[in-house]
Amino acid sequence: NADITKFRIPGIGVTFGDNTTLTDGHVLTYSSSTGEITLAAASGGGGGISSITDLSDAKTDNSGALVALGTGAAAADDGTNDGVAIGKDALNDQTTGTFNCAVGNEALSLLTDGNQSVAFCVYAGRRATGGSNTWIGYSAGEGVSGSASAVYCTAVGEKAMENFTSGNNNSAFGYRALRNVSTGTHNLSGGVQSSDAVTTGSYNTSWGNLSLGALTTGSSNIAIGYRAFTTLNTYSHSVAIGRDAGAERSHHSNSTLIGGEAGKWVRGNRNTALGYQAMRAGGG
Repeated sequence: NADITKFRIPGIGVTFGDNTTLTDGHVLTYSSSTGEITLAAASGGGGGISSITDLSDAKTDNSGALVALGTGAAAADDGTNDGVAIGKDALNDQTTGTFNCAVGNEALSLLTDGNQSVAFCVYAGRRATGGSNTWIGYSAGEGVSGSASAVYCTAVGEKAMENFTSGNNNSAFGYRALRNVSTGTHNLSGGVQSSDAVTTGSYNTSWGNLSLGALTTGSSNIAIGYRAFTTLNTYSHSVAIGRDAGAERSHHSNSTLIGGEAGKWVRGNRNTALGYQAMRAGGG
């Protein structure tokens, strides 16, 4: 019936008013002055947001090559860079850095001009300022404030390389692997808490849970296997391959121990043991 221009539903307290023109994108709108609901264009443009920049906590720059989502994400970017920042303060300080990808709250938040870095998870690369790094995991490569300038590093695992400073070319895979490396360089670590005490030691390779777990300043050591050289601390140029190889003594320099429990209790330098429990020497 064309004569009916309004209708009211009892109990609701509002009236649907006359609106003879139906338009794409219009929405139901309530007017407190008339007490009526009508169709009208949505405020800010019918149909809701039309681009990511319509969001209060998002931005896009450089013809869409930079996308940021989250309060403070890429807030300082100069608008000429490529990259992705997702999470509160992700890439917050980036100015001229480009080809960076940060996903997680405060991921790469202090990076300014470093390029080609990746951080994924909360606090990943949080204080890192160097470029060409990869940080994956909670607090992986978080870094020490004011000095986390290392480049060409990779840390995968919760708190892997968490306290790094300027040591370049380090790679850590596993929970807290190389957690405390500072200025040490060219270290490779894989396994739970592998080489997690290394600070200035360099050119070390550890692969296996707890391998080289107590090493701090020693360099050029190789430990492969569960707890291999797990108590070695400041000594260098030694090799242990096998579960518990050289595991129970901190004094090994220029030694080679190959085999399960080989040299497990041996103390001293320039030792060579080959085979299961070779030179094990008993506990004590």
